[in-house]
Order: sequence, then C-alpha cells, then structure tokens
Amino acid sequence: MKTKIIVIKVGGAVMSDPAGILFLYQYVKEMLFEAKCPVILIVSAMGKTTQSLNSILESGNVETEINSITEFTMNLASKILKPLHMSGGFDSFEKNFRGHMMEVSELAKKELTITTLSAVLSKGELIAQNFIGNLFTFRLWKENTGVSTKYLGLDRTIVLDTFTPYIVNFSDICINTEKTRVNFKSFSKVLNAQGMKPSLYIAPGFLGITVGGKISIMGKDSSDVSLAVTACELGASKAIFLKKTDFTSNVLPYSVFEKDAERAIEKGGSPLIHPIAIQLLRMDKIPTSIFNYLNKRTIEIVY
Repeated sequence: MKTKIIVIKVGGAVMSDPAGILFLYQYVKEMLFEAKCPVILIVSAMGKTTQSLNSILESGNVETEINSITEFTMNLASKILKPLHMSGGFDSFEKNFRGHMMEVSELAKKELTITTLSAVLSKGELIAQNFIGNLFTFRLWKENTGVSTKYLGLDRTIVLDTFTPYIVNFSDICINTEKTRVNFKSFSKVLNAQGMKPSLYIAPGFLGITVGGKISIMGKDSSDVSLAVTACELGASKAIFLKKTDFTSNVLPYSVFEKDAERAIEKGGSPLIHPIAIQLLRMDKIPTSIFNYLNKRTIEIVY
C-alpha cells in the first residue's frame, strides 16, 4: 500500500538560471496544494557547480574556480532571494555559502583522498539545499500559504557502508539497507505524527552518510538514486524526475526505458535516468514520471 507522499528530484540544469528556479518554486507549490500531502524535494547542485568543484581538485586552479562558483551563485541569490524583501533569507544564505567556499579552499590544500573528494563535491548539493530552502521558506511564508519548509538532514536519509568515488560502476554504490531503512522509518513517524498534511522537506541528492558518520558522495548522477531510495523507503505514491534535457544532444552513459526512446524523441524529452534508480522504482512499483522543463511535457513511465 502506497503512502500519500510525493518525491521530486530536480536536476541542476533546471536551477541554472532565475527562470528555472522560479518555475521550480511554482511547480512544487502547485503540487503541494493539488496533492494535499507532504512533498520531498531532492536537489542537485545548481548549474555546473559540481563540475567546477571537481575542477578545483583536478587542476588545482582554486581561486579561479571558487570565483566562478561565487559569481554564478551570488548572482542567482541577488536575483531570487533579495527581491523577496526578506534580507534575512539572503544574508543567511550568503553567510552559509561563503562558509562552504572557505572550507573548499582549505580542503583543496590537502592531499586528494576519497574523503577530501567527498567533502569538496558535497558542497554543491548542500549549497543548493540552503538556497532552495531559503526561497521556499520565505516565499511560502510571504504568500501566507500555511505550508512549512524543513530541511531533511543526511542523518535521516541514505547510509553507505563505504565512501564512494565520483566515477563509479553502478554496482559499487554500497547502500547499507538496514541502517537506511531505520532512518526512513524514523522520518515516517515524523510525517505520521504531523497527520501527513501538506509540508515541504528539502533534501540534498547525490549524498549519503557513512556508517562512521561522514558525508560521502554516491557517484556521478546519483541524485536519481537519492529519489528512488527515498520514494521506495517511504512507499511514496508518486516519484517525479524534473529535468531539463534534450534527448538528441544530452547523451549520458546509460539509457533507461529504451522501449520509450522513440516516443521521448518525438516529444523532445529524455528518459535518461540512473539505472539503479529505475531498478529500485520498478521493483517497488512506484508510479514514476519525467517532467522535461525544456518543453514542459511529462512522460509517464509504464513498468
């Protein structure tokens, strides 16, 4: 039996400019009021932040890449958060963001290990979580919606047995199923205690926490897996991948739902999703769709 919970994963490309971020806000807000249930929003790093963070580690060009990330991120913040006329949201985000960048600068001086890699690359999702959290918190409050916005911490989500490299074989994502299940059962109790009323929880994709309590990435494009694990463990009634992609030009190293490829091309959308994510969603029969921001069309997935 499915629980009336919707899990949405938003890709970084959607959040690469003000129009995409404001569309995300409207899309999720409408979902909250139409479905009248909790929504879990899983965010990827905004734009090409992860690529820039990875370049810091690969090229060692720390100052240039940090300046690039700062210019991109603070430009979005000035256009999205400042117009809310709630200086607290902008100031809070800026302080959080600059703290993350200082940590990246210090980490870049250290020996490159899998721990350092995870610590640096995790900043993209954590920054996005704080940015989108501030946006929803202040706008939903300003619009007097009565809907609360909360952050879903890593201690409530996926537990990994070991650290995971950035480039990884799909089978090498070592999720500790037992401990992950305990985390989500605890979160389910919170939702049930609140009567499953409309509320928004924002979680970082791409990340898990090791059994030792350290943040670890889960490998390239693994925010899809974050959605799948969350939806399956909560028994969600709907999973939605919100992407901005052109099937003819965005070629990822895997293609899922090949039987739907022709239909996707006709619609201009892309059914490209991490194979582990689809494997999990298919096993648990979670109703799943892909919404393509590029053409504003939805592809319903038929298992």
